[in-house]
Amino acid sequence: AINSLVLNNNKIIRLKLKDFLEFKHVLMINLEFNQINHIDSYVFNYMKFVEIISLANNNLKVLDDFVFYGLFQLKKLNLSSNFIEALTKNLLEDLRSLRELDLSNNKLRIIEDNSFKLLNQLRTINLLKNDFLLINNQSFTGLE
Repeated sequence: AINSLVLNNNKIIRLKLKDFLEFKHVLMINLEFNQINHIDSYVFNYMKFVEIISLANNNLKVLDDFVFYGLFQLKKLNLSSNFIEALTKNLLEDLRSLRELDLSNNKLRIIEDNSFKLLNQLRTINLLKNDFLLINNQSFTGLE
């Protein structure tokens, strides 16, 4: 079975629901340097064992709450160098094993309250180079 899927430096624009149906045992997926501007809800849901996803250097602006649904084994998520404006409280809630989150070089203005509440394993959050005006003290609830 394939354990790494490397699709970086292509011209992918959208990730559709069943695109990864055949890659159930992949541990790492690299989609860096594409032109991805939309990801369907549940698109990675078939990849129950994936530990690393990189979507850096794409055109993502909005992420649906269920994009990362069911990814209980994910340890590293790289969303750097996109155009993401907000982090919603439900986006990351299934990522119970997440240790490293990179959201640097985006357009983040808002982190909703309790966005990290269930991420007990999280050790590193990179928020460098964003557009924050104000950080609410409830945004980081649950992190120690």
